[in-house]
Amino acid sequence: MALASLTASLRNMKVKDVPDFVKKTVTKENATVAYNNWFANYKKTYMDTNSPMPVVHVIGSVFCLSYVIAWPTEYSHWKHEQEAKIQGGKH
Repeated sequence: MALASLTASLRNMKVKDVPDFVKKTVTKENATVAYNNWFANYKKTYMDTNSPMPVVHVIGSVFCLSYVIAWPTEYSHWKHEQEAKIQGGKH
């Protein structure tokens, strides 16, 4: 929710005022408080109720992270294959 209020505040600002606003708003203390609030809420919602969702979240996060990490390699292989097709060679 903090991110939504931040974007709502930024939406009504002039571009020249944004850097000062971000320096004042996004601080280490604010990030720590927001993380602690998020984790307490997550723990109350999922962990304290013995929900299987944390396992699903970990599996989904690992999948997304591995996909993002592997994407540049796969893309370069794909580009090489496309160039080989254009030149008439085999991959």
